[in-house]
Amino acid sequence: MLGNKTIKYGLRILFVLLAFILIPRMAMAQVTKKKPVPVPTKPVQKTPQKKTEALPQHGKPPGKGESGKTDQPDKPGKGNEQLGNDTRATDRRSPENSTTNHNVTPAPKAEPKFTPPRDAKATPEPTGMKYTSSKGEFHTGPKGKLNSVRTPSGTDAKFNSRGGVATIHPKNGPTIQSGSGGARRIDSTRADGAKVVGDGRGGGYVEKNFTHGGQKFSSRTYVVNGHVSTRVYRQVSYGGRTYYRYVPGYYYAPAFYGWAYNPWVTPVAFGWGWGYAGWYGFYGGYFGAEPFYTGPNFWLTDYVLAADLQAAYAEQVGASAASSGPGVTIPGNQAWTDTGKYLNAGDQVSIAASGAVTMGGGWAPLPPSGKNPNCGTLGGFPAGELPCWSLIGRVGDGPIFEVGNGRKITAQNSGELLLGVNDNILGDNSGNWYATIVAPGADASAKNEQPSAKPSDAALDPLAKQEIAEQAKAQIAADQDAAANPSQPANDDQIPAALDPKHTVFIVSSTLSEQMDDGQPCSLTGGDILTRIADAPDANQNVRVLVTSAKKDDCSTGTKFAMSIQDLQDMYNDFQAKLDDGLKQLAASQGKKGIPGGPAAGGRVNPDGVADPDANAAASIQEQEQAANKAEGEVDQATQSTGGN
Repeated sequence: MLGNKTIKYGLRILFVLLAFILIPRMAMAQVTKKKPVPVPTKPVQKTPQKKTEALPQHGKPPGKGESGKTDQPDKPGKGNEQLGNDTRATDRRSPENSTTNHNVTPAPKAEPKFTPPRDAKATPEPTGMKYTSSKGEFHTGPKGKLNSVRTPSGTDAKFNSRGGVATIHPKNGPTIQSGSGGARRIDSTRADGAKVVGDGRGGGYVEKNFTHGGQKFSSRTYVVNGHVSTRVYRQVSYGGRTYYRYVPGYYYAPAFYGWAYNPWVTPVAFGWGWGYAGWYGFYGGYFGAEPFYTGPNFWLTDYVLAADLQAAYAEQVGASAASSGPGVTIPGNQAWTDTGKYLNAGDQVSIAASGAVTMGGGWAPLPPSGKNPNCGTLGGFPAGELPCWSLIGRVGDGPIFEVGNGRKITAQNSGELLLGVNDNILGDNSGNWYATIVAPGADASAKNEQPSAKPSDAALDPLAKQEIAEQAKAQIAADQDAAANPSQPANDDQIPAALDPKHTVFIVSSTLSEQMDDGQPCSLTGGDILTRIADAPDANQNVRVLVTSAKKDDCSTGTKFAMSIQDLQDMYNDFQAKLDDGLKQLAASQGKKGIPGGPAAGGRVNPDGVADPDANAAASIQEQEQAANKAEGEVDQATQSTGGN
């Protein structure tokens, strides 16, 4: 028999073995066990947390160091900005460690199939089905999604892959191309032969031909926010085809062009002042100004891109919100503000915000985008994983989502749309943010849009940006030559930029709906970048292009298709016109904000680039818009009466 000592020794060994086995498992169970995070049942202001020496809240201005100077945010809401010596940002939690997800992006849903009218007669087609009824003629694809509609009056409409209207072609009326976020381009021909192009929100241009000095020209009268201006284009022939090239209305002094052509001795850090602009925050994931400029051509590149993006923002969010959405004031010292807009689950709205709120004494005013990165482990914030001190939103008691300078959302639940301030101490805040909201159904093209499957915007391709800067430099050299030789006759047989091997990269300047190789339409909006990948046009005067950079909901980057040569030429013409505007701004900025001084801009008016505006432009654009709204309503009625797509 074993002795007592032997038994005790064995038991000790057994206990040690059990400890090695059981203790790690118990510890693992404690680690993997998650504590549920409570969701507030109603939007109430959180009780301010007590300030501590280790975590001061509003007691010290951000970034205030020994010099006593306050660091200002260069680009609110963009990148991983440092907050100087601000101890509010010393304790951050990375997004992946956050236990609460307040994002508003909906979970993937099964694609709904088209429900044909009750009296529809079904006919099989090679790629789907055709349904003929008293409501019209409907064509679906292999998965049952609606591809196109022909209404009883003869209006044809095509739908994109997300179920939104891509193009509408009435039998007698304007053609409508729809872009992301409700952007539109409307084309029609006036009784006198003039071409009318509108954006569906009161802006656009009227184009008509005229003769000057024995040469043929075309003028465009632009109407933008009630302001009227003109541009002139010269008719040129190439390869037996007629094209139009932009004609500058003003030539600067040759010496000024030389200064604008050459690089700067020292790189320039230039503050554009875009940080508080709604468009800049809206496209923050796509476009960012360069931190330093080595020459005027790079400065001009950002100027042109910004102008195109501002126009796209006005079409998609700004203009539509101003015209059809309610204005809401969001006080900086109030947790939540009721917008007065009730949403049902699945409703979509676009929100655009502006203004500035000061988060306590000594703080620099912040735009709705707030300051990145997230709030980390700082306590008391309504949404700690979202940008601190930013505009946030929620629908009823639903999850909190980021709004910032602007965004398009899909409601996850029903309730009042609330907008608030992502701050843990509200009492010492001052100032207001202002929001405009486009309600569901504000326009027919936006109502049927579904959210993109892409998680975020792809950044603008830096190589394409470099190529644009080189093209700007080449255009400056060409303008310098024209300014130095005013008596030199124009070359009407010169190859258009749309086909010139020296010009392969183009900035989209207006909303377009293009057809991909698989037959599906996709949209382009201002600021997207295309690369021409072929020099020879096909029989239809189209040329192959590649989407180099595109914003969310536009044609995906890498998409290839055939595009009209004239559309590409229009893009380059617009690039030249905005380049002229940028040169004017650059001349006014000489010797200011870090830009070196140079020769006086000087210059002269170019008589070939001047034309009288069309007196009926604004009325023609308004009349066209009314006809387009009628056509869109007709298509909307046909699809809604059948269950839509």
